[in-house]
Amino acid sequence: MEELFNEEIQIIDINLLLNQIQIIPEPVKIPFPQADRFDRLIDLISLLLENDLTPNEITENYQFDKRQTNYYTSAGIYLGLIEKQGKIFTLTDEAKDILRQPHKLKYLKLIETILAHEVFNQAFKLSL
Repeated sequence: MEELFNEEIQIIDINLLLNQIQIIPEPVKIPFPQADRFDRLIDLISLLLENDLTPNEITENYQFDKRQTNYYTSAGIYLGLIEKQGKIFTLTDEAKDILRQPHKLKYLKLIETILAHEVFNQAFKLSL
């Protein structure tokens, strides 16, 4: 079983996920994601695993403007990976659990998190 975690993700892995994913309701009062690079969102949640951050710290770390910081943190909130506590962004327990998984399982869980949203699920199915 350990060998599976070292393999690259294949389309068959994603198709297996696709067949078992439970679609979740769209988040209320959370804007639809406008972040344009998922790798930056993954980097942001990895950074938040180390420390909670303020919007200014995120902006400075990535040399974003404030608008981009809002896009990436909102995308993380939309996906249920980031939460805002006062003026601080932190990871949800679910995100912490995902990030502590072996490499392949971590990315499969992130894919599952995205595909649990109907709009992304349907778009992915149409791309097959």
